[in-house]
Amino acid sequence: MITALPAAYQEIETATRQSGFSMASDVLTCTLLRTLAGTKPGGRFLELGTGTGLATSWILDGMDARASLVSVDHDASLLAIARNFTRTTFTDPPPPQTVHSAAAAPVRAPRRQVAAIL
Repeated sequence: MITALPAAYQEIETATRQSGFSMASDVLTCTLLRTLAGTKPGGRFLELGTGTGLATSWILDGMDARASLVSVDHDASLLAIARNFTRTTFTDPPPPQTVHSAAAAPVRAPRRQVAAIL
């Protein structure tokens, strides 16, 4: 039983439906992501496939104030939705660094160790 949704989850879900994006993670997968993020205090996380930020909000909900998240997606319109809600809602931990990457463009990983790729 899921007792608490992350901040802005409902708003992101509404924007996701309105955008027509149909590949968002389901709630059970998202709760697993929140749990995994919570197991790495101060962790550095890399999310591949931000989408509209539904799963991102769960990852942020599981992170502590010292953790960080870089999230990458190839669709700028979906990233705009994620940025809109995560930047205005999450301050502790800070909002993720979102990166737009065209399919053929390489993404340079941070030189620091990454705790998990989600």
